[in-house]
Amino acid sequence: MQPQKKPKSVARKRLFRWKNPGRVIDRNGRPVTTTGKVWELQDPTDNIDLNWDTLLVAPDTKDAIRCFLAYIIEKYAPRTAHQVFKQLKYCFARLPSFCTTFEISYEQIEAAVAASRVERKDWHFHYIRRWYQWCEEQGIPGFTGDIASRLSQLRLKANSHGVKVISQDIQDGPLSHDEHFLVREAVKQEKGKLDDRVIIMLHLETGARPIQLVQLEERDLILNSAPSNHSFYSLNVPRAKKRNVGEPAKKRRRISKELANAIQELIAQNHAKYGDQGRQMPILCVRRLKDKKLTRELSARFKFHMKVVGLGQRVRAYSRLSGVVSPRTGKHLKLHSLRLRYTYFTRLAEQGAATQYLAELADHSNDRSIVIYCGSTSNVVDRLNAALGKDRHYSATISRFLGRVTDIQGRDTGEVIYGSTPTLKNLGGIGVCGANSLCDLYPPLSCYVCPKFQAWIDGPHEQLLQELETFVTDLIGKSSNPSDRIPHQLADVIASLRELLTRIRQIKRGKKSKQTQLA
Repeated sequence: MQPQKKPKSVARKRLFRWKNPGRVIDRNGRPVTTTGKVWELQDPTDNIDLNWDTLLVAPDTKDAIRCFLAYIIEKYAPRTAHQVFKQLKYCFARLPSFCTTFEISYEQIEAAVAASRVERKDWHFHYIRRWYQWCEEQGIPGFTGDIASRLSQLRLKANSHGVKVISQDIQDGPLSHDEHFLVREAVKQEKGKLDDRVIIMLHLETGARPIQLVQLEERDLILNSAPSNHSFYSLNVPRAKKRNVGEPAKKRRRISKELANAIQELIAQNHAKYGDQGRQMPILCVRRLKDKKLTRELSARFKFHMKVVGLGQRVRAYSRLSGVVSPRTGKHLKLHSLRLRYTYFTRLAEQGAATQYLAELADHSNDRSIVIYCGSTSNVVDRLNAALGKDRHYSATISRFLGRVTDIQGRDTGEVIYGSTPTLKNLGGIGVCGANSLCDLYPPLSCYVCPKFQAWIDGPHEQLLQELETFVTDLIGKSSNPSDRIPHQLADVIASLRELLTRIRQIKRGKKSKQTQLA
């Protein structure tokens, strides 16, 4: 019987040392220096780096992670490399300290996963599993096939997606109709700085991610001419998460004339501050150039582009600066880019947009993740009940009639707006338009939510309200689509009409009381 060999001590094992090449070329063809303690990633939208002093692991483990990150940098986007680095730090902070990779055991990883599972954070360990398996495939010393195999069978939950949307979270879920209305009104009334308003409008009209918006440049604003001589504006929005090499591909998105005008005004403001830098100058510029620290290769091209973190700060601060208070919480409305993106797609789903169309707008490869918006939409009957006054909170909290009430006498009949109903009845004059320019809305229904409208106190508003209520109720009864867009579009008009009638009754009671006192 031959004597058993004694296992080698850790001191006698060959520890891994990565042959650092000094630099690697990222997916976009830009060099990343790998010799120092800090690797500066080539991201034009933010200051992103990997600080290796913050990763407290054994030397051979750190070299294995460096080797893996070099691979990630070459294959994926800079932000992905930063995310992998951050998640590996999270995992190792929850593992016992090791003197070498050889000491890492499956049982210790499993115990850390079990502890994280209590907080529903076990999904973080997807990253350490992927790292370990990759290192084992490369034959790096200290990584065993047994542990890699057992890790592949370890059940880990995926990062939760759509919870805030489906639950209609009051703080982070989609904005309610009232909250969305208040944000739109704040922008219309030009509350806040111009660049802040443009950021909010871009979110409301495109639902794009922050990384897409900060890459918008002057050349992306296009004035299009249709064969009918009708012109409209569009934006070429850079795509994200598509793993493309080089400059990002772009998708054309139509925008409103109001947003286009605001962007042009902002471009002029940027030129006054920084000078005309050409068509590649960003639409959203950083406010303080010293806050933008880029690598030498990116500095000349992207030094004026706003940072992603800066855009996020503007969105979060907008409700406080513009005085928007949430009717649901009684506090300043909590805003962030993801919440506005949730709102954009939830509202489209409520209006009956197809999942394929939503996936195209969201720039998703398929509609698997977009169905959460369709599943979270409220029933149109509930929405209509609120508009009809059955929900007192809905009708009492938000002022939807923004115009004013006037008498008929002394008005120029050329400005009269007539009360044509959806059933083609003409009820006579309902008021006059106070705008000094050609109206691009759709009178008469749109007039009730327009601040320029001057409603006649004796106009046929009651009859028009009854016609609208009957029309919408019949429409819902005949429609096979529970998210038909027309009832949603008329809900605010109905609510505004009801508020106008309440105001008229108050005015008439005040006049009658005054006449009684005089008598």
